[in-house]
Amino acid sequence: MVVPSIAVRRLLSVLFVSITFLSMSHHLVVAFQSPATLLRRTSTFSGSFLRHCRARRLVPFMASSSSFSSKTPVPRAAVSTVVRYHESSSSTTTRSSPPKYLLIERGNPPNKGVWCVPGGKIDLGETTLEAAQRELREEVIFTITSSKVPTIAWYAGGPFCTSDSILPGISDDVKGFHYVIGQCFAEIIVSTTDDDDDDDDDDSSFGPPLVEPADDAAAAAWWTLDEIRTAEAKKETVPNLVIVIERAEALYQCGMLPTTIPPNKGL
Repeated sequence: MVVPSIAVRRLLSVLFVSITFLSMSHHLVVAFQSPATLLRRTSTFSGSFLRHCRARRLVPFMASSSSFSSKTPVPRAAVSTVVRYHESSSSTTTRSSPPKYLLIERGNPPNKGVWCVPGGKIDLGETTLEAAQRELREEVIFTITSSKVPTIAWYAGGPFCTSDSILPGISDDVKGFHYVIGQCFAEIIVSTTDDDDDDDDDDSSFGPPLVEPADDAAAAAWWTLDEIRTAEAKKETVPNLVIVIERAEALYQCGMLPTTIPPNKGL
């Protein structure tokens, strides 16, 4: 057997050490590269890989920031309020009537020309209840007379349910809408003066307060639940309005929606 000379063995040892050092140096360079450099290299590979996949239709849809624009429709947060009125149980009158609910006719898209409960979009930083109170103030004007002073008592627990309002886009000019709506609850409490107690035939002190539209509302009125059912069947209201109001009424009758008057009397 031929035994390598000492010189050859030394040369092989040097080559082995050199190869090992170069391999370790490569890994150290990669390990100590800046995040930006690594991200750039990774992005270059990822971009090439995605282009390869898309060219062969291997990835029919992949989420990326460039896939969406600011005009892409997304669900938005909104709020509305079921406002209930009923003659006070402490009233001395023997008159009996069903509860009434406040509806507005929308004056602008979406749902222009149909009736719904007051509401709108939630502003950034608002709680759902704060948005509901603001929207009611902006859309409805309550008339205060010498014989009738209305106040609004709110359920302070926030939304009692949620609903969807989904309107698909018709064209590029008419975009679609999708609102996830938190449904809040309030009731109108009317205080009457003593001036009208002497006249039992005077109807001015009975019934809900007069209301007027404001902001983007085209009209405002009080409706009974039966009237709302009829209007919804004719598609004169937003869809599922009856379900929301029936749920509110059922929870209210069970004592699940207790109301309190806020410091600003809710107006």
